[in-house]
Amino acid sequence: MKSCYDLIGHTQASLAIRRMGVPESAVDCIFTTLQEATHRVRTGYGDSTASYGGNKEDTPIHGICQGNGAGPAIRAVLSSPLLDIQQEKGFGFYFFTPLSKQKVQFVRYVFINNSNLVERLKNGGVWQAVLQSIQASVTNLEDSLSPLEVQKRKRM
Repeated sequence: MKSCYDLIGHTQASLAIRRMGVPESAVDCIFTTLQEATHRVRTGYGDSTASYGGNKEDTPIHGICQGNGAGPAIRAVLSSPLLDIQQEKGFGFYFFTPLSKQKVQFVRYVFINNSNLVERLKNGGVWQAVLQSIQASVTNLEDSLSPLEVQKRKRM
């Protein structure tokens, strides 16, 4: 699956990892290595002769690379604050547990590189309202990841 880990920004990931208490030197080591690595495409026919990345790039390549052993952990520490933001903004739905009658808010399913939003019809609403709510949730998620997108939309 392309793009699962390839779209993770190093700035956001660095902040999320530091938030969990990882020393700055370790975070710097992770992302300096990724930014300075030379990448080649590997197929059943062998490795490509062309490459990208390394010190020859003007702008460092982001992403944490497919197969990176730290990938799932980085994705988890990056996703957790996003789930908190979604929850604080009231996305998802609430239900009461059958036995304890506790109120639970459910925002989305997240597994490694896959995420599914969850919404429900509210107070006898219509499906269009659910679609609008899901779109608002997706927009909020994108805005949380990319402040530049927010600025672009404000200028429109």
